[in-house]
Amino acid sequence: MSRNIATSLRRRRRSDPMRDFDALPPPLRNWMRQAALAWSPA
Repeated sequence: MSRNIATSLRRRRRSDPMRDFDALPPPLRNWMRQAALAWSPA
């Protein structure tokens, strides 16, 4: 089965929440790991 790829729309780049988290400065990553409130990388 072929996909419908005949479109003029640009492809959206998916964000990678964990890559964004890994890019944070180490002190901020440590703080977020120890945070008492629930959080998500997104």
